[in-house]
Amino acid sequence: MKWDAELPRFLYGCFDWRVNGLHWDQPPEIDLLSGEALDADNPWIVLAAVVERAKQGDHRQAPRLAHFATQKEPFALDRVSLLALGEIALSKDLDLVEHVLRADDGEARVHAAEAAALSGALRLVPAMLSAWLRAESGIDHDVIGFALSGMLEAAGGPIANHVDIFNVPRPTGPPPPGMDPEAWQRLVEAPPYPPSPFPELVQEAHARLEKAYGADGVVWQGRPMNIVSLAQQFLAQAKSDERHNFIDLRHRFESYTGIDCRKFYFAMEPQRLQMAAVLEDFLNSREATGYQPGRRYFFGHQIRD
Repeated sequence: MKWDAELPRFLYGCFDWRVNGLHWDQPPEIDLLSGEALDADNPWIVLAAVVERAKQGDHRQAPRLAHFATQKEPFALDRVSLLALGEIALSKDLDLVEHVLRADDGEARVHAAEAAALSGALRLVPAMLSAWLRAESGIDHDVIGFALSGMLEAAGGPIANHVDIFNVPRPTGPPPPGMDPEAWQRLVEAPPYPPSPFPELVQEAHARLEKAYGADGVVWQGRPMNIVSLAQQFLAQAKSDERHNFIDLRHRFESYTGIDCRKFYFAMEPQRLQMAAVLEDFLNSREATGYQPGRRYFFGHQIRD
């Protein structure tokens, strides 16, 4: 069967954490567990087929998603594929995320940093820091920096406070067109800024967590990833009067548990009562006791090599 790269109807609103997340909008037009789906011409079908297998506990096809990491068309395929790879890849296949973090595609490095943070894998932190050091804009520094902060420290820590402090290479060569030569010369001769504290903060946090939890540790907010603790934090925020961005929490909760969170949003707006009801049911369930801290899960299945 031949497909083009148009987004299939069953994927409308999927991988959007204010809409369908990881739940299909309607029954797929093709059996996603078939070999035909894995080999489809439409990359969205391949992505869905790989994710559907992972939902059943089969993560062996995750490396197929790495092929889309630098594919700029169709729109968003590269980012969605990398994020899914970070969530579902076997530990040995997370090397594919590290490869993108160290490659030359600056945009892909940013997406790979988000994927690495979703994996929680401590061993990816050095490559994430390398991507931060090579970032090409303030926005890229922010995204990669906050991905590192989210893994290595509680909210509002020193790493987060320094994500946008970075050293810009000293200007060299002739002045750009239209710039006053004397002003350019002053920039060239200006004393260098002091080194950014960000890399050292990341290295210190990484070394501390690696010593505590091992090189293969899986962390979130500076502790072993724990879906029960995440759900408790999520519930507290849902019940508070303060404004919160629930997207990351919904993403992680749905990914780990497979619980349908589509009612968490309506018309892109968070529905706190729906969130609280689902989270309370989970925390009071026997299911919640089965998750081991520091382990990766997808749709309730522990990801094992």
